[in-house]
Amino acid sequence: MQSNPTTRDRLIDWLSELLGRPGGSWNDSQRAFLDSLLAGDEGTKTLAELAVATTRIRASGLQSDQMGPLRDVHEAMEEFWNNPSAETYEELHATGKILNSDS
Repeated sequence: MQSNPTTRDRLIDWLSELLGRPGGSWNDSQRAFLDSLLAGDEGTKTLAELAVATTRIRASGLQSDQMGPLRDVHEAMEEFWNNPSAETYEELHATGKILNSDS
């Protein structure tokens, strides 16, 4: 019997595709962390917005030296997607707070 993918599985696949990550590029603990965020509406919204923002920054063609204060946030985003975990999520959140307090 073949099991159907859950909505969260499909969302993780969508994130992976949007971010240009090969299928299965996140290990079990990373997928579990993403899955835990996708368990709630707020986490799902946050991950979707984060993925879209990451993709837009990549597509902008801006070089690091052209990004200004956005560079730190973009680097934190990339770090998060390379290793989705509570630690990188908190680092991303802290970087975003610093950027917001500077504006």
